[in-house]
Amino acid sequence: MRHLVETIAQSLADLRIVSRSHWALRLGALALLVAADVLALDLDPLGGTVPTLVSVLVLVLGLAQTLRPDSDVGLVAFGLIILTAAARGPFPLTHLLSLAAVLFLAHSCWALAAISPAYGVIRGGAVRRHARGSLPALGLGLLGGAVLWLAAAEGLRIGGWAMIPGVLALVVLLIMLMPREEPLVAPQRRRRR
Repeated sequence: MRHLVETIAQSLADLRIVSRSHWALRLGALALLVAADVLALDLDPLGGTVPTLVSVLVLVLGLAQTLRPDSDVGLVAFGLIILTAAARGPFPLTHLLSLAAVLFLAHSCWALAAISPAYGVIRGGAVRRHARGSLPALGLGLLGGAVLWLAAAEGLRIGGWAMIPGVLALVVLLIMLMPREEPLVAPQRRRRR
């Protein structure tokens, strides 16, 4: 029992040192993940047993990723959302683009939170550098999506499964193109009392 109390106390102490900008990134990514879940379930996340179960599972995985942004549990939530969208049937192009953009932004927020120290204040230059580094990945993803969309317009049947390798390729490109040369955070100054 004592070990459990010490573990909980240590976890709470670790959460207290997280800076406000880091919490903003983490909670923003969680909100984007919930928005992606709603989009994948065709704006009806509580419309039955299976959608409710998917929504609860995505929320639990998102909360775990929010507490530890450097873990890979969020990728399971992304995969679940992508599989759900593929299973729900064909969506209009604007719906798919919205889902892809929300997933991209959520992954970018968690990636930035994962590579920066939790106690530091994230500088605007780091966010701009992160955005610049992800532009080639976004451009290549949009180019691949446009090719698939044009192929589908010509009559080639492409199922919802095609979204899975596309998003995975986008995530891999984002990881490969991340800038790593400068520190991302400025140290916090201690206040004198």
